[in-house]
Amino acid sequence: AISHPITESSKLYFNYGHYQQMPSAEDLYSIRRGFSGEVLNIGDPTLPMAKTISYEVGFDQSFFE
Repeated sequence: AISHPITESSKLYFNYGHYQQMPSAEDLYSIRRGFSGEVLNIGDPTLPMAKTISYEVGFDQSFFE
């Protein structure tokens, strides 16, 4: 993150990050069946983690002390 003051009561900032998230347990291990017993979906324990790259640019200003 980088932050730069513009005035005494305001700043401009930039945040950047890489994040990874585990798949849900249902997506990894569940077996879903239909009304007559047929298998509709089988979980996959080898699913890779979801990856996200996040950017944020913002401006903060204080109106009161």
